[in-house]
Amino acid sequence: MDGTLPIIRRHWAIENALHWVLDMAFREDEARHRAKNTAQNLTTLRHFALNNGEAK
Repeated sequence: MDGTLPIIRRHWAIENALHWVLDMAFREDEARHRAKNTAQNLTTLRHFALNNGEAK
């Protein structure tokens, strides 16, 4: 189990960094999109924009 903890910590560090960027760049925590699948569509667009911007 000694090798598992560092892997889990790295995973959560990456997860937390991603969500921090999404919140700061797109104010994601303040978004209140509730109509049908609007929230999922906007999340997909935000992730696309973030990944596209990092690739350049």
